[in-house]
Amino acid sequence: DGLTNVVAVAAGRFHNLALRSDGTVAAWVVPQYLDRGVNSQPRVPIDLTNVVAVAAGGFNSLALRADGTVVWWDWGGSTLDVPGGLSNAVGVAMGESHCLALRADGTVVAWGTYLSGKVSSGGTNLAMTVPAGLTNVVAVAAGQNYCLALQADGTILAWGGSFWCGDSSPEENTPFGLTKVQALGGGSCHCLALIGDGPPVLQASVHHPTMTAEGFSVSVSTQSGRVYRLEYKNSLADTDWTALPLVAGTGRERTLTDPTATGAQRFYRVRRW
Repeated sequence: DGLTNVVAVAAGRFHNLALRSDGTVAAWVVPQYLDRGVNSQPRVPIDLTNVVAVAAGGFNSLALRADGTVVWWDWGGSTLDVPGGLSNAVGVAMGESHCLALRADGTVVAWGTYLSGKVSSGGTNLAMTVPAGLTNVVAVAAGQNYCLALQADGTILAWGGSFWCGDSSPEENTPFGLTKVQALGGGSCHCLALIGDGPPVLQASVHHPTMTAEGFSVSVSTQSGRVYRLEYKNSLADTDWTALPLVAGTGRERTLTDPTATGAQRFYRVRRW
């Protein structure tokens, strides 16, 4: 009751998550499962703050923080171990019990286990094995025991075990010639792709650039469910952009700031995932 200021939601097999505009997360069980063996409400880690995106699985959940780190926790609210060195994440997704994290460099990390599904002859969960050479990924999604990656050219790559409702694999079921994909999603035994006029747009338009004593700021028209990040270079000759904290889209205009700006020359861009 009283759940307000929600900017993003996620649905798992048994529970739902809601991300509030203040970076906190609410969780609750799907009502019908209270009579089907689920006898408690899911909990959120007590120190979980600064969240910009969420994903839900079976009895566990994921959160992406503004600093690019990922939190994985179980039904009781206890945190679980994520892969060592996982940082600079910009997106998360979950299947039944397996997890995906998208890094800003376009690579994907997968971990966890799933309760059912295809296992390779070597005993490796196929959903955990990210295809060799997978790069230029801009969004991820997951189903019961499979994974989806949207690449910058608007194409989709699928991998993992068979669909929950049959023996066919997600690779076999990806429509031939599917291009111009803008967003994607996965369920137990089905996938969705939003088709646009071209490849996904990775940058956002900025408005009202302002320099004050408190630093530099720009306004951005945002979408709920997306994350945004202001980045800068001191010289266009610099190899890398310096990233500022991630910001959750709200469906409204948001202000992104660089409090470290000193008045010296800087070049800025806004990225979105």
